[in-house]
Amino acid sequence: MNTKKIIRISSIIIIILIVVLVVVKKTGKKTYVTVETEQVQQGNIHNSITATGTLQALKTVAVGTQVSGTIQKIHVDFNDKVSRAQILPRLMTLVHCLKKLEELFYLIRLKFVHDLLYR
Repeated sequence: MNTKKIIRISSIIIIILIVVLVVVKKTGKKTYVTVETEQVQQGNIHNSITATGTLQALKTVAVGTQVSGTIQKIHVDFNDKVSRAQILPRLMTLVHCLKKLEELFYLIRLKFVHDLLYR
């Protein structure tokens, strides 16, 4: 095909498309909004939503710990709003107290050995 023929065919196709778009736009139906009204009644509001997919937190914050131990109870759930100084988990206090007591006995023993050697 030569170039003049391609230009003529393309021009005819473009003109036909423009005419079709104008005709469709002029003869298109107008859309109306319908509103339904009802009498006010007392009752419970029921609303349910179903969805599929994966839930993800909007903002994730890394939380570090200063002590280690076995968690006895967790007071918050994932993505709950928390405030400063709020207790998040409750650790088993007996294990923690025993570790602190063991550390204290170790320090007392070290002081005793030091006093014996450097008197």
